[in-house]
Parts: sequence; structure tokens; C-alpha cells
Amino acid sequence: MLMIAAGYGNQKLLNNLLAQAPKLTHKNRFGEDALLYAISKDQITTAKQLLEAGMDNQEALLKTAQTGNVKMAELVLKHLDLRSDWHIKQAVIEAMNEGNENYAYKLFLKLKDKNYKGGTETIYEYAKEMGVEIKVETNGSGGTKNALTSRDIADADGS
Repeated sequence: MLMIAAGYGNQKLLNNLLAQAPKLTHKNRFGEDALLYAISKDQITTAKQLLEAGMDNQEALLKTAQTGNVKMAELVLKHLDLRSDWHIKQAVIEAMNEGNENYAYKLFLKLKDKNYKGGTETIYEYAKEMGVEIKVETNGSGGTKNALTSRDIADADGS
């Protein structure tokens, strides 16, 4: 039932199920738990509820890369404990493979905002290896270089 509620975004059913403290590790035949299933169906509100209920799936960021949903990636980054930059590397590779360069760039910007140095350096290096140009703002003793403009950010959003 949890999978059905997650996939279809049925908030009322999801709330009732979560109130009963279900086992959040159940997976469907494709190996997806309720969080991954909600992400694959672009159910942002449902994914948020599941994350707030304590679901922590390290593959969630990778799943957002497959869909290219930047808002979902922001939600996942806000809630998940990314234990290593391996997940970030994989998300960037997946986004590039799926043709979601804007997603990879937006992920870079979000991690930069969080001062997640390993992640931003990782994304820059992987994007470079895959032939995608990413503008990187640096702040050193000589001041800010390559400052990101509002246009750069709008381009990353696809606006």
C-alpha cells in the first residue's frame, strides 16, 4: 500500500500509512523503495513526506538525476545524509548520460551554496571529463573570479 500511495501521490493514504509506522524498506519488483518510486513518478510532496518520515536512500540523488527533476534534487539534498561524494559523482554521470546537463549544473550550484567542497569539485571534474562546460565561481585571496550571474543561474534552471 505504501508503494501505491507513494507512486500516485495519495497524501491521505500516505499520511494514514506513515502514522502506523510501517517498515519503510519494502521494495517493489524493480528494487525501488517508496521513496525511489515517488521520485520516479515526480511526486515531490510524497517524496518530502517520506524523507521527513525518516527514509534515507542513498540512491535517491541518482534517481533524481535520471528524471532530471531539479526541484526533487534540491529536496533530496536538503534531507539526505550524503555519506560520500560517490553518490554525487554517480548522479552527475547519470545526468550527463541522460542529457540533463542543466540538472548537473544546478546540482553544482546547490552544493556550492552548501559549501560542499568535495561535491562541487567532483561535479566540475566529471563535467569537464564529459565535455560539458560548467562555470565555476572561485573566492580566493585575489577576490571573486568567474562570478556566477543571475543569467547563469537562470540558464541552469532552463528559464
